[in-house]
Amino acid sequence: MAKVTYHHDEKLHHMESPGAMVPVLMELFKPNSVVDFGCGIGTFLRVFNEQGIEDVLGLDGSWVNREKLRKNISESSFRECDLGAPVNLNKKYDLAISFEVGEHIHPDCAETFVNNIVQSSDTVVFGAAIPFQGGQNHLNEQWPSYWAELFAKHGYQQHDLIRPAIWGDKRIQVWYRQNVFVYTRNGQAFATDKSGNFSPNFEAIHPDMYSYKAARLEKILSGKASFTEYFRWIGKKLLRSVGLLKS
Repeated sequence: MAKVTYHHDEKLHHMESPGAMVPVLMELFKPNSVVDFGCGIGTFLRVFNEQGIEDVLGLDGSWVNREKLRKNISESSFRECDLGAPVNLNKKYDLAISFEVGEHIHPDCAETFVNNIVQSSDTVVFGAAIPFQGGQNHLNEQWPSYWAELFAKHGYQQHDLIRPAIWGDKRIQVWYRQNVFVYTRNGQAFATDKSGNFSPNFEAIHPDMYSYKAARLEKILSGKASFTEYFRWIGKKLLRSVGLLKS
């Protein structure tokens, strides 16, 4: 992962999703400390700060734009590291989060990535891109059951507590609404259970995600896409055909 670059576009990595999601996490877990694996420019940690949580730490690679980062959190709350290699924090946090990061980790390093997370907290909120979701430098798009199995090796149980609370909230970007689960050591339960009718391994495709992908495909097939869109589409098909792209 260390050799991969990532561009954090503030039009995509904005404050609306964190602003709507963090209060839900605060209500459920009431943490006093939070660590973010793949924090990007620190948008989620900024909202935790605003909610009164001073003990926060963001972890990410050398590609993070420090000027954008400083708009959200202090440099002292950030640690540059390779998330696909062993990371030793020498500390336990009340809550660990990782949103739309796992798909950027090479499959060979996925177990190490999860091990890093579980070493940091007994309570994890985690979501990663599903197959064919698409995005910048996605190396390992997987269904939630893939990640659940990796967490289960460490005694962590999957809970579908977050999605029912945010599924219809259009302030939140659809990949968060679709992909986020809670993982707890030894199946720790919570008094506030918003899981409703969602089953622990409910691998759902959100209607908004389906509509977005269908509209893009229709645009390409109808001849209305730009040259760049055609180039990317053909390039991905070629990479998949030779096994260089897994999703």
